[in-house]
Amino acid sequence: GGAGEFFINDFNFRAEDVEQLDHNDVIGKEIGETPFGENQAFLTLLENIESGEGPLKVPLSADGSDDNGYYTGLLLSSGDIVITWEPGQLQKDKEQEILRQSIVFETFAELLPEMIMEIDTRGHVTFMNTQGMLTLGFDNNDLTKGVSLPDLFMPEDLDRLMNELSDLLKPGQITFDEYVLINKQKRRVSVVSCRPYNSQKQGDGLPVCAYRCQQA
Repeated sequence: GGAGEFFINDFNFRAEDVEQLDHNDVIGKEIGETPFGENQAFLTLLENIESGEGPLKVPLSADGSDDNGYYTGLLLSSGDIVITWEPGQLQKDKEQEILRQSIVFETFAELLPEMIMEIDTRGHVTFMNTQGMLTLGFDNNDLTKGVSLPDLFMPEDLDRLMNELSDLLKPGQITFDEYVLINKQKRRVSVVSCRPYNSQKQGDGLPVCAYRCQQA
């Protein structure tokens, strides 16, 4: 665009999680038409990059602390600007605790003869144990590319399951239910009893629900 105009050309999944925004709401739009138009740290970084003056690493917190991490920017030879978020010390400490919890949980999950899955409140699978992968035909490459609820559950169960996941935000409201799973080949797996429980973990800042699934 013209001087002082910036348009968002790309917005990846990591950015969605950090900013709590859907990429469809910002792609192709001028910054002023998005929530970033009121994000002073973001705007300051863009101004610094455009002018060639000032730091290329700006704290999100108004007081200059690293409590909310930093935006860092890079001007490419094409003229495009890449902006990333870098965690501050609080986030780094939290990530270390999440990593510790993940190691404990995943070690426990591999010891059970049941399918164990973790699903965040957006419906993304963040973990599946070996038994689950063997039963459903997925592997770690699939999880890296992205496996979500429509890949695992029958369409008629999705609304029910998303309501259940939303209850993660209401402690004590998660209940037992039964579902039919579908595997990678889109074939039905025997009706399973899925017992959800809040694993007390968070993935990319989102609450995560763990499911213990037993084939009937």
